[in-house]
Amino acid sequence: MLTSSANNSPLSRHTGKKLHALGNGKIFAYTGDRSLGDRFRIVVDAAPENMDPAAHSIEYPFTLREKVAKQLHRTGIGFPIKLNTVLAYEHGGAANCCVFDGSAQP
Repeated sequence: MLTSSANNSPLSRHTGKKLHALGNGKIFAYTGDRSLGDRFRIVVDAAPENMDPAAHSIEYPFTLREKVAKQLHRTGIGFPIKLNTVLAYEHGGAANCCVFDGSAQP
C-alpha cells in the first residue's frame, strides 16, 4: 500500500513498489509517505559511492541523512517526517544494512 499525504493527513492510497534495487548493489525500502520515500530514494541513488575505505561504514548513512535533510529543507519540509527507510549497501567488502527513522537518523 502506498500512501500520499499532506500535513500528516493521508490523501490517497495506491498499490505499488516500496522495495528498489539501486545502482552499485544498493537496496532501498521504505514505509510511510510515497512522495517522501521517492525523494529519499532519489537522493540515495544519486549519492557517490566513493566513500573513504578507511571510514567506518556508518559514515555513509550519516552523509546521506545530511543530503536528504538539505533536499527536503529546500521545499520547507523538516523532521520528523512520516517515513522509515532501510538501505542495504556495501562498504569495505562487507554488506551493511541501515534503518533510518522518521528523523532520518541512521
